[in-house]
Amino acid sequence: MKKRAWRRREFLEGSVAAVAFVAGRRAAAARVRPIGANDRINIGMIGCGKRAEGHAYLLKGAADAGEKIAVVACCDIWKKRQETFPDLVKKLFVYRPEAYGDYRRVLERRDIDAVLIATPAHQHCGQLLDSVRAGKHVYVEKPIAPLAGDLPALKECYRVVSESKVVVQHGTQGSSHPATEAVKAFIASGRLGRLFRIESSISTYEPYWNFYDGPKKEEETDWRAFLYNKSYRPFDPDQEAAWMGYHDFSSGPIGGWMSHFSNFVHHATGCG
Repeated sequence: MKKRAWRRREFLEGSVAAVAFVAGRRAAAARVRPIGANDRINIGMIGCGKRAEGHAYLLKGAADAGEKIAVVACCDIWKKRQETFPDLVKKLFVYRPEAYGDYRRVLERRDIDAVLIATPAHQHCGQLLDSVRAGKHVYVEKPIAPLAGDLPALKECYRVVSESKVVVQHGTQGSSHPATEAVKAFIASGRLGRLFRIESSISTYEPYWNFYDGPKKEEETDWRAFLYNKSYRPFDPDQEAAWMGYHDFSSGPIGGWMSHFSNFVHHATGCG
């Protein structure tokens, strides 16, 4: 999104996905709390699934290493996660964050400096826009815009982020991993020889999204919030849990696994 010189306290990165937060810079909007070098960074988590659980452990590691961070709020449409995720945070950080069912409640809080967005892919673009407009620094999982029809919204995201003074990081696995930089340096050295073709193959017996957990009854969740900007249809527990297997919500393994590998190739080879 934005090209910036990242400082250590601006980004806390992990191997599952780069978890990013900003310190030592003032947000442009007057309603955003200025962050001093010695201030704690207050974080809100939008989406509390398995990826968010991984983020929580990475943040705990960063806190143990001396980073002044706190997860003060979380949001998920599934009531089960509203109840269980705060317990995980409390186990890691001692205190229990406030839980919400509507992500906009998180963005309304003046004390929150940055948000992590780890929701179904079709929600990323809109939630990113709302977060930036609320003056929050953002880490958002990939893909921001999974389908061709999302291009106008993606362009709007680019415009809004470019005109803001918040920091936005879009997470693709491996981008910040030391091994990736080592591969890049090895290729650049010429010791590998002339590189002209790269192939990748991943095979599974069953689509990985079939193992995703989710609510079994409509009263356990906010179905309309899950649909977000998609046309209404009766509650379908498989669509909410295994959303990555439905074209309305995802580009499947193209935006799931392939985007990671393509990004790695582009970064390591400089092929553009």
